[in-house]
Amino acid sequence: MEQTFIEELLTRIPKDPTLTTCRVLLLDAGYPIGNCIYGIRQTQGEVYSIYVDSRYRKRGFGTILLEKVEKDLKRKGCQRVTLWLHGQGDMSLPEIHSFFTNLNYKQFSRCYLWLGWISGFTQLVPTLIWMFKDL
Repeated sequence: MEQTFIEELLTRIPKDPTLTTCRVLLLDAGYPIGNCIYGIRQTQGEVYSIYVDSRYRKRGFGTILLEKVEKDLKRKGCQRVTLWLHGQGDMSLPEIHSFFTNLNYKQFSRCYLWLGWISGFTQLVPTLIWMFKDL
């Protein structure tokens, strides 16, 4: 099931001759427990997706994946890596933001969603956070 998602995601990435897309797959005894999809354009990398199976979270596997990606980006001449954060599935945006902040990523900007149209809500809620890290 995860493989289908990965293939679908890779086909949605725009075809651009200046962009190289890569994937790192993390296995435990042959079982895929995490993956990271990222792209490289000239001297900048971008993480499109990082995922660790919920049974393996909070054990350093996400950090291992990201460090592998950062090392590859640096080896290929990238000076910076960027990513967009959003809460998805069973992880909230603050949890995801905390994970990347602890790995020395810095916030670039934040996008908000106006919830005034939902009865009882009259506030802006952060929905996307753009972060970066110099390599």
